[in-house]
Amino acid sequence: MKTLKSFALLLSSNIAVCQTTLPVSTHNQKPVQSTDSILSASQTELLVNSSYARSLDSLALHVTGQKIMNTYSGNAGFILVLNNKSWAVAYRVDSMVVSSFGKGKIPDTIMNKINSKKLGNAAAPIGNYQISSGEKCDIKAELKKAYGNVITGLSIGKSTFNFNFENDMELEFLLVKDNNNQPAIRVFWEQW
Repeated sequence: MKTLKSFALLLSSNIAVCQTTLPVSTHNQKPVQSTDSILSASQTELLVNSSYARSLDSLALHVTGQKIMNTYSGNAGFILVLNNKSWAVAYRVDSMVVSSFGKGKIPDTIMNKINSKKLGNAAAPIGNYQISSGEKCDIKAELKKAYGNVITGLSIGKSTFNFNFENDMELEFLLVKDNNNQPAIRVFWEQW
């Protein structure tokens, strides 16, 4: 069985750096703690102290404790509609996940960010990436699994951005390349 090795290092009360050993065969299995590290200590320190990690503090405060009521998806990202009449968006730009949030009606400019002609489509099984590479990825169906669940925080990794939920579940946002070697994303509802 192939695995991804990572661990969780708490950045703040609501943000962690991911690094656990996760069996790829199922998204419902609890990850196993790894003694190895994909990220070196210096890479982890850079990530923890990055402006990117610090920029997520306000997003974490905005979403923590909120329930998912609805979602929108595209080939570049997704929008979570929350129970307090607010929303949060995560989308890929180049080799980075960008996020934003707001209250009330979702602006068209935000709706447009979750689709991109610059990105490919990694819905089909992909052979060039280790995490769940043999599985299809239906982002819309994965997002629906989060409906009614309460967000407990965020976690980030080298090529991942996650909304964490009660019962150790997460929406994992992966930066990958599709079968045409184009930048793409995959999203899975899974145990963390």
